[in-house]
Amino acid sequence: MDAALKWEPDFLLRKLNEIISKPPVREMLHDRIPEDLLQQIDECSVDLRDYPILHGIFDNKEKVKLAKLFLANNKKQIERFSQDLYTEVMDAIKEIDEDLKWSKSKQGSLVLAIEDWLERNKNSIPGNEEKTIVMGRNIFDDNPCNIIIGGYSKRMSNIEIEDFILGLNPPVQPLFIILNVNAVA
Repeated sequence: MDAALKWEPDFLLRKLNEIISKPPVREMLHDRIPEDLLQQIDECSVDLRDYPILHGIFDNKEKVKLAKLFLANNKKQIERFSQDLYTEVMDAIKEIDEDLKWSKSKQGSLVLAIEDWLERNKNSIPGNEEKTIVMGRNIFDDNPCNIIIGGYSKRMSNIEIEDFILGLNPPVQPLFIILNVNAVA
């Protein structure tokens, strides 16, 4: 075997790992008011501390509206405690609202479905091949709704890998970048 070909599978695997998304988008979405802001709100008064919406997960528009209304009704009390706290909390809620809108959009729903599919299936490739075959989204692509399956296998042919992956019903057609190691050996 040519010396240049010996590093090719590992080089491909390393490069693929650089272009697939880490961490998942879901982990970057905001669905709670940051803990440090909640602590400051709790110090303002018992009324603010006992309002459950502020301390929960924002998973729908109604909760966002209720939190904004509650904060607007208590703006003076919050600003007496801290001049910037009201603005910071409203900014946090605005960010939550934007993330919620995106996650409910067509593109956001598809990206989250892709990431759920990847999470469920990333270790499903038979024969310990998950060490040499990676699955993920290309974070450098203009279209975030993509799946990349790449790497190499010494046990499975490219067609076997593609058939196996397609049998898992991915939400979009994957791009396969599989090096046929047996062909270069």
